[in-house]
Amino acid sequence: MSSAIISSTYNQTEIQHANAEEQNLMGLYPAEAKKQSYYHRITIGCIVTLSCVLLLVTYNSIAAHDEGAAIPIEGAKGPARNCNFDECFDSSCNADVAPYMCMRHNGGPHGGCSPIEWTSFTCDDQCSMKKCAEMEIPEDTNNCAGVECGADWCKNGQLCNTDVSYQCQNGSARYGCSADPLQWTLFTHDSTCSDCCDTTTC
Repeated sequence: MSSAIISSTYNQTEIQHANAEEQNLMGLYPAEAKKQSYYHRITIGCIVTLSCVLLLVTYNSIAAHDEGAAIPIEGAKGPARNCNFDECFDSSCNADVAPYMCMRHNGGPHGGCSPIEWTSFTCDDQCSMKKCAEMEIPEDTNNCAGVECGADWCKNGQLCNTDVSYQCQNGSARYGCSADPLQWTLFTHDSTCSDCCDTTTC
């Protein structure tokens, strides 16, 4: 008798703490309802556990990526030295786009340009062109001012006007004109213009 009373009391307690759907099930089929409730809780537990595992894996993956990104490139030599005057103005590198110039690698000249610093695996001696624009230009620097063009050149029909009288005579910029006497000497590589003159001498 006491067992029946205890069982009935337990069932009533289960029903009170269950939701509406579970109460209906328990009221009609107590044993089946408890079984379904048990599986329902197991399913929810599995879903929560799986979600936690996925979050942990994602976090570890992101952390590992960030840690790897913070590791410096193996073999990096650190900040490149500033290029000297000759290196600055003899370079074909664009200081705004790729200011890091490799001077030597494996015992020979290199001359490569890079937007980021070179590593010891790819360059033995590198310099930065970021300070080149701040350098003072010596007054005796080679330029086109006063350089005679020669009689033959003065006879051609492609002479530069007097307001842009400094003209390139040889190279891919041949016949090019400039108002700056240093344009074809200091600011232009020899492969672009190797000779120039002042057309006001014609």
